[in-house]
Amino acid sequence: MAFPFAEKIAAQPGPQTAFLRSGADICIYGGAAGGGKTAGLILEPLRHVGRVANFTAVFFRRTMPQITNPGALWDESLNFYPRLGGTAHLRLREWRWSRGGKIKFSHLQFETTVYDWQGAQITLICFDELTHFSAHQFFYMVSRNRSTCGVRPYIRATCKPGRRLLGRRLSFVVDRPGKRASDPRHAVARTRPLIYLAPFLRPVAPFSDRRKRAAR
Repeated sequence: MAFPFAEKIAAQPGPQTAFLRSGADICIYGGAAGGGKTAGLILEPLRHVGRVANFTAVFFRRTMPQITNPGALWDESLNFYPRLGGTAHLRLREWRWSRGGKIKFSHLQFETTVYDWQGAQITLICFDELTHFSAHQFFYMVSRNRSTCGVRPYIRATCKPGRRLLGRRLSFVVDRPGKRASDPRHAVARTRPLIYLAPFLRPVAPFSDRRKRAAR
């Protein structure tokens, strides 16, 4: 039976599609405002949350107003999640699905806010505008990127090009020789084995493999 209200939700061709197709443990979507970065981030957990029991995703912005402002993350989620079975819990700023899947929106306003997440296990962590977070905040939350639902834990993030990315913590690995690590198109973290940087999608070899090749 066909339903007259059936809708198709699909990514825009180009970087947004490439971002959503990435199988990397960490994928950073770089681009200017209006390029579909936030929408791509909002779409990412939909592949799991409605069908995998107890799947959890958390979206982070640096402050809560960056989530609740008109047209910001929460408003963007209203365009998609109700149409795909999500039930909003406004006070908690989270969406829930019938099989126990959950998507939460939260902030890391202070350096110490990360400690509110001690003991948490988050299958998917999404940072919207990664350049607003400190290296300490990012790497601490990487330690919370764990899964008990059967989906391999992973991280997605967005950023604007040309800005310093997580300070100097990424400066020890650079995708291409001679490129500045402060350029988010080329900075690579070694906390996971494989990282793609969208829309400049190119597989990055594990740090240990690159070091071995350089020694030859």
